[in-house]
Parts: sequence; C-alpha cells; structure tokens
Amino acid sequence: MKRADLWRARRVVVKLGTSLLTPQGRGVETRRFGGIARQVAVQMRAGRELVLVASGAVGLGTRRLGLARRPTSIPAKQAAAAVGQIDLCRRFERAFGREKLLVGQILLDHAGFVDRERFLYARRTLAQLLADRVVPIINENDSVATEELRFGDNDQLAAQVVNTCGADRAAGRFGVPTVIADGRRRDVLQRVLDGEDVGTFVRPAEDQLSSRKHWIAFTLRPRGALSLDAGAVRALRERRASLLPAGVTEVSGRFGVGDLVACLTPEGDEIARGLVSYDAREIDRIKRRKTSEIAELLGYSNGDEVIHRDNLIVF
Repeated sequence: MKRADLWRARRVVVKLGTSLLTPQGRGVETRRFGGIARQVAVQMRAGRELVLVASGAVGLGTRRLGLARRPTSIPAKQAAAAVGQIDLCRRFERAFGREKLLVGQILLDHAGFVDRERFLYARRTLAQLLADRVVPIINENDSVATEELRFGDNDQLAAQVVNTCGADRAAGRFGVPTVIADGRRRDVLQRVLDGEDVGTFVRPAEDQLSSRKHWIAFTLRPRGALSLDAGAVRALRERRASLLPAGVTEVSGRFGVGDLVACLTPEGDEIARGLVSYDAREIDRIKRRKTSEIAELLGYSNGDEVIHRDNLIVF
C-alpha cells in the first residue's frame, strides 16, 4: 500500500481530536464543524462511506457548564462529558444538515468491544447506518467509561472502529493505512484521499490480522500471564505453533477458560496473547508436563494446547 493508492479507499474512519474542535483556551471552533461536514459530504457524493470518531465532549461540556477550566476529578469530567455529548451532536447535526446529510450518534465503551456478541451487533448497526447514507458520529461513552478520561483520547477507539466497520484506512496491524494530518488545513481530507504528501503516512503491517485476531490482540485485556521457556518462545515466533503445557514455566493472575492471557519470555517481555483452554489453577498443575499427562493430572482434557494457535497472537 502506497499513498497513491489511498484514492481506492471506499470506507474511511476519520478521527477528530479535541484540539481541533475545542482547543484549550480558545473555546469552540464553530467553523470547523462546518468545514468537516463539507469535506465529508464531498467524499460521500464521490461514493465513499465515512465514519467519524469525535473527541471534544468534555471540552464542550466544560463550556456549557460555565466552568472556568476543564475539570480534574473523574466525576466532574463525566458530568461535563454528559452535557458535552449533547452539544457535540447538536453541532454536527446542524453542520451536516446544511449538507443535506443525517448523523447518528453511537456511544461505545470497552465492554462493548470485549463482548463478542455486542461487538458484532455494533458492526451491524454501523453497516446499516452507512447503507442508509447516515454519517455515524462515534465516541467513547465518557459519562461512564473512566479509563479513556484518565489515560488518553480516542486514538485507540478509532483503531477499534476500523475493525468494527471494516474500514479500508494500532490500525496498521489490521492491514489498514493510516494518515495523521493537520485538520486545520484546507481540504485536508480530499488531499489525503488524493494521495498527496500531507501529514504522516503509516503503512499497514505486512502480517495483517483477521477481524477476530485483531479483536483478541487489541480489544481484550489480559487477565493473567504465562511465563514460557526459550523453546516455547522459539516455537511461537518461528513456527507460529500452539502453546503446549510443556513450555509454560510460571502462571500468574486469576483467569478462567477462554480468558485472555499474556505470554512472556524468560526475560519477562510480552511476545504473544491468547485465549486459554484451561483456567489458571489447571495450567499451574500441567505446566512443564507433556500433553499425554493432561488427562491423568486433571481427570479430563480440553485438548493438548494451553492456547491453540487459532486463538493466539504473536507480536
């Protein structure tokens, strides 16, 4: 994938940062909502489907509440987000209305991605909105999701949305090219999709992940860890093999069957993640043992693998 190939993209995720819409100390950049809507409308008339991941709810809520500065406590930020979400959508609704386009808001949280069934329902909802020529406006549900408020913005959410909606644009690991560009520049979206040398182009990884493996690697959170010996590390890295009990040296954390765990080298570096076939206590009992001993040690067997290669992501 090269820059020049970006014109082929038919489904695009556009992440809008807080500094673009509500820069600190400068209030709300009202004209930018109109500029975004105009650029999106041009692309939609050209046959593309676009999904927006928009930050700015806390900043807008801070202004609406008449606060002198952005809140610092989590409850105050969540309250500002609850007020700001309404303002954010109202502004987008007016801006896109002038372009004769409808918008639909989708609030997501991490739990919605972790639960595979909810993830698939979100995917179907997005697909239907795009089929109806509605512009989805997506944000994390800041009024209840504390982690995004504490640690960052919506970059990770945007990467997850790429997976959810199957966009042609962490996105590079899903085989999607990404461009980080200055949204203040005129017609920047058109220029990016025309393949111009605008912003920073991030090439997609060669070892592209399937939707399910992307979900395992970047959506779920490890519930524990397995330390591996050098032989198991080589098997995972070089042969992309399943993880067998003989290669596990230590077990940490409390997790059940089907939970995600991290796989660590003898030096403690994470090299893989996967969904386990046994719980923590069972793996502790069968670690360093041959697969032929599993049934004898546990009284039953869920298979030879601690983590089957189909449920394993090697970094």
